[in-house]
Amino acid sequence: MVSAGDSQRLFLQGVLSRGILSEKLARILYTKCVDTVNSAEEGLNLSYKDSREEWETVVKDVNNALNALDLQFVRQVEQTKGIPMWGIVNMKGDEVAQVATDYSPVEIAYFKALVEQIIMAPRNAFSISSFLALREINELKPKANMTKSQGEETLASFVNRGWLAKSKRGRYALSTRTLIELKGYIKSEYPEQIPPCMFCDDFVTIGATCKCGRAIHRHCFTQWRNRRSQCKECNAEWAQNYDDDMFTPIGEDAVAENDNARRYTRQEEDDEDEDGETPSQSQSGSQKPAKKAKGKGRAKKSRASRGDDDMLVDDDEEVEAEIEDDEEDEADYEEKDDAEPPVKSEPRRRSTRGG
Repeated sequence: MVSAGDSQRLFLQGVLSRGILSEKLARILYTKCVDTVNSAEEGLNLSYKDSREEWETVVKDVNNALNALDLQFVRQVEQTKGIPMWGIVNMKGDEVAQVATDYSPVEIAYFKALVEQIIMAPRNAFSISSFLALREINELKPKANMTKSQGEETLASFVNRGWLAKSKRGRYALSTRTLIELKGYIKSEYPEQIPPCMFCDDFVTIGATCKCGRAIHRHCFTQWRNRRSQCKECNAEWAQNYDDDMFTPIGEDAVAENDNARRYTRQEEDDEDEDGETPSQSQSGSQKPAKKAKGKGRAKKSRASRGDDDMLVDDDEEVEAEIEDDEEDEADYEEKDDAEPPVKSEPRRRSTRGG
């Protein structure tokens, strides 16, 4: 027997099968679900007009149904184009456990390590190179039995399933899906690392900061700038262009040359805040991250870093060659019944600094 509640059930199944979806698609999907239920039962005449008011009612009804499961249907604006997105969020427990559905414990640990490296990236870059992403396999505790090729496959899976975003420059960042579904986990584990937008209060991992240090999304800047020309926090006169030099970039545009192979941890940040001095990076020679004033800090931008890809490629090729040598050594040992596999040595990293 078809009932009015079936339209909501069909809608939730459609949302769950997609992970996240745009508001435009979500509203079309709900309209189709209503039409499907009406056509399945003669005499059933569910009414739904695709208006803002009726959509808000749908969201309220869906969330009332999800409350008992500690789930919520929530909205998040995509940061680059300002597109409203919707997804279902686990409001209780360790949200990273959601990733466990199709991933092994090692792969989940790897994903959590990548999330930490992305969030702790210096200069609010909120992205890491493919070299750093693969090197993180060697940092897993306890030691993970994951080869370079397995790591590449796992990274591709994270991207294909929407858990990570990969840029044209080959850098990995937090995806919209992760920012929606793992928002509780991120806020709990990294409460001060990701700045909120001064307008919408959502995470800013792609955007810019005013000279007062407050973060802004591009779409929020555009909406505000169309009405007012001054920062609402410091009253500074804003340029018309969001890419003007008066703004400090957040995201991939903030990457500096030495960040391509730099690993940064919460412990190092704590040491820096206590001592007022940045500790030396492990296995990176004399490289030191920029001093931070508060949390992740507001270091000056470096737009010239866009030309660092060649140096990054050279580093990747050198380390990949050494990792492949290690894998060949393991293969030789596997042919011997009683032989212990060799302990992999950390591949040497060439400093990206001049001289």
